[in-house]
Amino acid sequence: KKKGDVWTLNKAYNLAIRGSGGELIVSWQDFTYARPDTLERFWRHYEREPKTLIGAVGNKYSDPSWSVMTWKDPRERDDQGSFYPCYFTDIEWNLCSVPKQALLDVGGFDENLDKYFGMDGYSVNERINLTGSYDFKLDQTIKTFSLEHGRPKKWEEKNAIHGPYNLIRKDYLVNHKLPFLQTS
Repeated sequence: KKKGDVWTLNKAYNLAIRGSGGELIVSWQDFTYARPDTLERFWRHYEREPKTLIGAVGNKYSDPSWSVMTWKDPRERDDQGSFYPCYFTDIEWNLCSVPKQALLDVGGFDENLDKYFGMDGYSVNERINLTGSYDFKLDQTIKTFSLEHGRPKKWEEKNAIHGPYNLIRKDYLVNHKLPFLQTS
């Protein structure tokens, strides 16, 4: 942790990406559960569409009995089929797949955001979108089941969305590639 950081999430993401040997990064976090074939499904998508970020859909529940839903995913829909294009904002990092090259193309996660909570996945998705080189899609057959979890203390007070992100974002519009993950 650097002075002023509230956590080291973005640094940890970059460390993991840097150390990975594969072509596809799968983010699976935040008390999220999915079927055993989820990784295989993401890989099949990658083989067919190697320049596409794929998101899953699912709901949040109060406990592992999955009987009390506390949040219904607004991205679930029935007018587009089960696999369809979406906006970059629809890709949730609690379960998604991203071509490793997309992350390298934008310099990885913004480690400056470790001074705040939130906006990490949004930030990297926005910069990938700005390259114009990648597509974003949802696969509604990849269902998630997430459990409620608390937020860190001062989540609202230290959330990047309340001002700092908009200042940082102006830099992204000029230069969407950050220096954290360098390609040689």
